[in-house]
Amino acid sequence: MLHPVERPKELISRTHRFKMPCGKTLYVTVSFRPDNGVNPFEVFVTLGKVGSCDRAMIEALGRAISYYLRVGGHPADIARTLRNIRCPASSPNPNMPTSCPDAIARVIEEELGADAKGVVRNGSELETAEKG
Repeated sequence: MLHPVERPKELISRTHRFKMPCGKTLYVTVSFRPDNGVNPFEVFVTLGKVGSCDRAMIEALGRAISYYLRVGGHPADIARTLRNIRCPASSPNPNMPTSCPDAIARVIEEELGADAKGVVRNGSELETAEKG
């Protein structure tokens, strides 16, 4: 059984706002590990109105991501998994997220300096997210 790292009382975080092609506003808040202030510790995601199915699904995705990070998962794995998922309302504009999961991946990449190959800036050194 995996045991997540206990959440400290206070964490530094940043919130990113996206106007999604479906017309809703997505907020992605990334809190950073207290030991280095660089690597994500948890992710909160909100979309739309309280009580909607969309909001519930996005909140569940944020909780699953947070759990994965707190048990030692690599953030670049999340970014690679969620990147380029498309929803029906996605825009052809390459600067716009193609879906809510794609927006989350973009935030993780931006916060970490991660590129599509899974190279993540960890403090001053670079490490690859490849296993093995």
